[in-house]
Amino acid sequence: MELLIVRHAIAEEPETWAPRDDDLRPLTDDGKKKMKEAAKGLQSLVPKLDVLASSPLTRAMQTAAILAKVYEKPEPLSVDSLAPGQHPPAFAAWLRTQAARKVVAVVGHEPSLGTIISWLTAGIEQSFFELGKGGACLSPQSSRGRSHGFAGAAPSRCCGSCGVPTAMTFILASAARSIAARRTGKQAYGPRSTAAPKRS
Repeated sequence: MELLIVRHAIAEEPETWAPRDDDLRPLTDDGKKKMKEAAKGLQSLVPKLDVLASSPLTRAMQTAAILAKVYEKPEPLSVDSLAPGQHPPAFAAWLRTQAARKVVAVVGHEPSLGTIISWLTAGIEQSFFELGKGGACLSPQSSRGRSHGFAGAAPSRCCGSCGVPTAMTFILASAARSIAARRTGKQAYGPRSTAAPKRS
């Protein structure tokens, strides 16, 4: 299985959206526009998705809907374990139900996605990585469960209890935004590393 993890695109700021329900906070027009271009670039790197799932929150579902349109997929699945505050084992339990799929894409939030990435790669339920809004990362797996030999990639570890392949290596898909940037002539946005990711 290849797991594509995507953070939702640029959304309205919590401060300006309050006191309305944060779960309903939508993408901005600029966020939608940038995500459409990023999705096209991402498709050039990951041509096909077998499953597309999303956090039930509006900004994530809107991001997933943009991906669904580009990939010509039906409406994204709503998965509660991708909502903010959920723990990686809950996500892994859902992921096991998709074991027969070749490419699974999920859309969620930080710092939850960073925690999932940290847990799958190092067995640590603490985020040491943050995806930028609209950013993505890919875990390429071969049929033997080993990571493909991408430059700079190294096999990672897992706690062993989740049922997820232990040779999970995440490759940043920032190239998707680079491709989108070349198409539009504008600076792309994507993944970044940080010591203190904020919830979004």
